[in-house]
Amino acid sequence: MFTNNGTFIIGFNAAKKHFAVAPEPATIKHFMDEIVANEYSYTTSLVRFPWDQPVNYHLISQFIEFNIKDKATNKTFWRYSK
Repeated sequence: MFTNNGTFIIGFNAAKKHFAVAPEPATIKHFMDEIVANEYSYTTSLVRFPWDQPVNYHLISQFIEFNIKDKATNKTFWRYSK
């Protein structure tokens, strides 16, 4: 898990067939078109990147950049409701 100024930015978890990236539901919603275009499996909280397929590192970078910018004034660990 990675944080910035006390607020959650992104988390990673390894599984047998994939690694999961958890950037928060608002971020997944924001990048839904790219997630679907890359044919990644996802839930409201995470995106699964299969070990046997190419990884779109740029998309992961976009998750991080979006969360840092969007949560710059956030004072809580999780994203506040807008």
